[in-house]
Amino acid sequence: MERITDSNYKLHMVNCRGNRSSWNLPYPVYRFDYGDIWGDSTPEIVVGVEKSTRFDPVVRKRLFLYRIADNLYVRPLWLGSKMGGPLYDFRVDRSCSPARVRTIEQEPSGNYLVSEYQWRGFGLKFVSYIAREITEEEAKKIL
Repeated sequence: MERITDSNYKLHMVNCRGNRSSWNLPYPVYRFDYGDIWGDSTPEIVVGVEKSTRFDPVVRKRLFLYRIADNLYVRPLWLGSKMGGPLYDFRVDRSCSPARVRTIEQEPSGNYLVSEYQWRGFGLKFVSYIAREITEEEAKKIL
């Protein structure tokens, strides 16, 4: 991933034959990760961006998933507008197959929770809470 400006990034792909492609991300990126989310032995790209949406004009943290098509091209798989609660951070748990996405989300109380999601048909589906009503520091340790 290449940072062009504070709010413009580019994902670059190079395959084993030296063929190149890129995908523009015209939003601030706060996290980049990858993992075999589909369970098909090909990793997907998971990007945390900060942006508004058509239905939510407030700039918030969002989760975008991209697939690698034809072993070269970066293509959008799922552009999430929101998770269960306000998204704070995430990481991909590659210890299981298919990989799962763990998130830190803010509770209505102001505390934090850690959730786990997995791919289901179209989009990420909630699997379980890892912890609830914890501090930001505790959530970061669990994540």
